[in-house]
Amino acid sequence: MLEHHDDLTREFPDLKQVVLQLQAKDASFATLLATYRELDKRIYQAESSVEPVGDQTLETWKVERAHCKDTLYQRARAAALA
Repeated sequence: MLEHHDDLTREFPDLKQVVLQLQAKDASFATLLATYRELDKRIYQAESSVEPVGDQTLETWKVERAHCKDTLYQRARAAALA
């Protein structure tokens, strides 16, 4: 099994509990987190040559993952401050 190199809870360890709580209680957050993790998996596999893809596809995935990550961070941070 591949280990993902950009795990959200490792990126923001101070928000780990908030992320886990939101994942369990907020369906839209959970869906966005699942999308983020799927994109991260695809990117990791492509960069590891496990599943080669074109440069444009890889860049599109990276932009989408960054957008997901930004949104997840903003929502987790807002929940932590509430």
